[in-house]
Amino acid sequence: MMLAHIQTLIAKAQASQHLALSFLFSSMDIVRPLRKLVHDLQLERGSTSLLLINHHADRYATKVNSYRAQFLADEAQFLTAVNQWQLKMEQHALPSGVYVRLAHFLERLNHLQSLREQIDTQTIQADQAIEAFSQIISAALSFVFELAEQALDAEIARAMLALFNFMQAKELAGQERALGVVALGLSEPNKLATLTDAIKARVDQQQQAFQLVRSFATARQLDQLEQLKTRPYRADLDNWRKRIAQHCASNTPASLPLAEGWFDLMTERIDGFQALEDDLISYLQIISAKKMAVEDDRSLAEPIVEEIDSQIKTQVDEKVMRMKGVSHLLLAQLHDQAMQLGTIEAELIVAKQTLLDRRFIERAKAVLMVEHKYSEQQAHQFLRDQAMKTGMKMVDLAKRLLKQTEKF
Repeated sequence: MMLAHIQTLIAKAQASQHLALSFLFSSMDIVRPLRKLVHDLQLERGSTSLLLINHHADRYATKVNSYRAQFLADEAQFLTAVNQWQLKMEQHALPSGVYVRLAHFLERLNHLQSLREQIDTQTIQADQAIEAFSQIISAALSFVFELAEQALDAEIARAMLALFNFMQAKELAGQERALGVVALGLSEPNKLATLTDAIKARVDQQQQAFQLVRSFATARQLDQLEQLKTRPYRADLDNWRKRIAQHCASNTPASLPLAEGWFDLMTERIDGFQALEDDLISYLQIISAKKMAVEDDRSLAEPIVEEIDSQIKTQVDEKVMRMKGVSHLLLAQLHDQAMQLGTIEAELIVAKQTLLDRRFIERAKAVLMVEHKYSEQQAHQFLRDQAMKTGMKMVDLAKRLLKQTEKF
């Protein structure tokens, strides 16, 4: 009788795992067109910065319009993918956060037309437009982050974290491109100091994001990441960054040719990220498909059952805890026993903890944005500066802030 119950539970566990894998596999069908949409917005943001610092240059308007046209084509594909994805997800009992994050991104997209009208009528400043575009893109990345939280398999969780952090690094590079354009194309001393700090913050955050990518990427993906450093533009990147810092510090007159040169260099850099970004998405689908194929082979349940039966008096509890798909609460309770539970469980704990740390930081930033009217970047910079001053980890500082405001 006991053996029958165990066999039934294992079958149910496999079915649940199969559904989770199917969800992640299908989600890549929406992440891929979302990635293209984000790339279009990043290009439009950078070229819009050129347009807003020189309203009379028709070539900038032409470039902006070409990016908008590409966006409309990709948006249609994305919305089609959303509809298909929702139909597939009817069999899944997904957490509300997945739907809320996607709805939030679609709601942000509704503001895009109004933003473009402000740009066309020149009733918005370049730095304000950059922030508006960045908020839309941030909503897209938050959806990807929410998908990453649903990974209950260690290998998939690592792959999701590598993808998310790489997309985050690419977005920070896009923000650096747009801010650098404004810094080189403006000669307003009161803004240049702020731009210098903002650009430096983006560079630091890129390094942090790339470091997280390295922590979770496969050996092949690490090789691809290293190859990006050998691209022709990479040799000039540090010199350009120094040139922008010197320009801001010395209040050098605005230079549109320099702004264009910086835009072209950074566009080449960001375009070069796309191949690895696509590979990260494809890798997720491949490993999800392979794991689904394994889960589909029900004969694999038999040796597991036999093993449990032979050691049932002493190891049932241990085997149950070792099953894939353990809850977030169980992961927290087992944190101190990670080494004993094995490499797979330990890696999943690390991956989940990384996601949890980010959620604390995002919630703390939201509190600062509401209470102090900070932008998202200002809130991040505040947490970063305070962490450096106090010697605390950023996540620990975020937890303290949330506890003080009773929003923990």
